[in-house]
Amino acid sequence: MKRALFRKFEIHYSVMKTLLSLTLALLLSATTFAQGGLKYEFQSAFLNSIKGLENSAANLHGFDRSLIAKIESLGVFALTAEKEYPSLADAETALAKLTDEIATFLPVGEFNSRRTYSANYAGSMKTLFEFNSSKMADQQKRPTIEMGIVETGSNFTLTLTLFEPYFKNQYKPVMP
Repeated sequence: MKRALFRKFEIHYSVMKTLLSLTLALLLSATTFAQGGLKYEFQSAFLNSIKGLENSAANLHGFDRSLIAKIESLGVFALTAEKEYPSLADAETALAKLTDEIATFLPVGEFNSRRTYSANYAGSMKTLFEFNSSKMADQQKRPTIEMGIVETGSNFTLTLTLFEPYFKNQYKPVMP
């Protein structure tokens, strides 16, 4: 009787161990896949910007080049990523898609998107993602994202700039 019970337990233990191994393998492969895309890289940069971008890595999936530089006029660091397109229509389509994607990458309900005037961009318009608050101090504790299209000779460059907040380490977002 004891022997039969022990064998039954051994079989259940073996099955459970196999299921646990498979589940763990699936979770690890899903994590690895998620870390390779724009969402993971953007959210990592967003979270790093809260502490300060000065010593961060500059890489965003799908962009031709990216760099981190201090914006002297603002006194903060910013990550700028760029991708070139042969036509304005292609760049505008990519900007619309990127705007929709970035909106899903940010903490739900905390950031507003708006289009505003800027002479630096083609069509004199840029897209901003700013913290949803009328208080300037609250906005200055959060990163700001600016996107637009710049005409560069015969090409058009889609730019995404992530500005670190003025007041660092004072915001703990819940990422989607």
